[in-house]
Amino acid sequence: MKHFFGTAASRTTALAPSPTDGSAAHSAPRTNPTDTAALHAHLQDLSLHLTALAEATPLSLAEDLFRAQPWLADALDRDRAAGVFAHWGRSTAVDENVGSAVLAAPVLNVLSARAGLPATAPEANAGLLHVYGYLYAPVQTPYGTKRERWIDGELAGALGLPATHFRPEDGESTPLARLTEVLLPLFSGGPRRGDLLRLREQVTPSLAAHTLLYQARPGSPGPAALAYALEDSRGIHLVTAFPYAGSAGELCSVHVSAPPRLRYNALTP
Repeated sequence: MKHFFGTAASRTTALAPSPTDGSAAHSAPRTNPTDTAALHAHLQDLSLHLTALAEATPLSLAEDLFRAQPWLADALDRDRAAGVFAHWGRSTAVDENVGSAVLAAPVLNVLSARAGLPATAPEANAGLLHVYGYLYAPVQTPYGTKRERWIDGELAGALGLPATHFRPEDGESTPLARLTEVLLPLFSGGPRRGDLLRLREQVTPSLAAHTLLYQARPGSPGPAALAYALEDSRGIHLVTAFPYAGSAGELCSVHVSAPPRLRYNALTP
């Protein structure tokens, strides 16, 4: 299996400095490691570089991003062609815990445009933002950076999958396609193994929200997987998934402590 982040022969690939600025401050990280800690560090450095580049020379951002990360362009093209984004709702990059966007608007707009979606940052397709966008989000939240769920393996483990299942590696499908294939059956009542808690909130007369807490291996000391989706007359709109270390009782308490509302940075589909 070839790694999206580069083979051993290509891991020195770097973003070229912007032709309009030429300063060393905007040259990209020059390593592309694959172990978890080093990959976090590499993506954080790349995220900061992209943010600086977006502010300085937004017109060169797409060229630089996709030249440095060719796997990303391929994944967006494949998801666009396969209609994967249609299974997802809308979200905002403004995180409710931080109070500001976790991803620079030009970076999110570049991703949206390549995916054939409206470039309306901080709003975006939830799948695009929560998977691909979060990989390049440099902002620390109270729960760490947003990319951790796709790299650390905790979410995959809670879903009964290998730790590397959602890492950006090429193969038979893209990271977003793999996530979509896992989540849709959970929300639609398809075949599953493990413990499942479903909480339903009627947000408006025409819009319901579903929060699932799932653990494929009951009794595992690791976190469960929390998944969230909205439902209207058109069907299910996936929003997000992440590891959840709390108990089912704690999650229920959160839901009953306030009136029904959109959660996890979701927007009305």
